[in-house]
Formats: sequence, structure tokens, C-alpha cells
Amino acid sequence: VKELTAAMSMLWGGTERDKVFLIFKSLEHRGTGVISTDEMEEYLIAFFKACFHFSGLSLSKEHSAEMLAVTMARQCSEDVDPRNEGTISFGDFTRWYSASSSSSSSS
Repeated sequence: VKELTAAMSMLWGGTERDKVFLIFKSLEHRGTGVISTDEMEEYLIAFFKACFHFSGLSLSKEHSAEMLAVTMARQCSEDVDPRNEGTISFGDFTRWYSASSSSSSSS
């Protein structure tokens, strides 16, 4: 299911906010309104695996889907969770996603 959700998130239409909401909701399983770094890592692993599969790319063990996912989830956590509580709210996730999305499109 995680792999399917990750693959589908690449195809979702709508506004950026719609996509961010759908991604967040696919991560937030417990109904608490927050996601954990672990939940984000799980989603990102599936997302990167789907990206690599559909693009035909493969990476080395040092640059695997798992390594990219852990690095990105930790960076997000550091950016939005300065008290190191281990949770990320929808608002924080939206700000982080939008900031990383704009910085990658301006490169």
C-alpha cells in the first residue's frame, strides 16, 4: 500500500496545497494530526523506490532510496521540529514542503 500511495502521489492533480494535504494524510495514520519522522521515512522510501523504478535509474548502496529517505526525513525534522519532539504538524510539513519545492525549482 505504501508503494502504491507513493507512486500515486506523483500523479495526483490539483494545487500544490492539495498534493501536500494528500501526502500528509497518507502519512498520518493515527488520527493525531501529526506525523512522526519514522512515518515520513517509510513514505519517502516508497516514494524514492517508485521514482527510481519509473525512471529506470538505479543507485549505489551509498545513495539508495533508503539513504535518501532517511536523510530527507531527518532534514525535515531538523527544519520544523527544533525541540526534537519527533512529530511534524500539517502546517510545519506544508511550510517545509513549499520551501524545499521552491528551492529546487529555482535551482
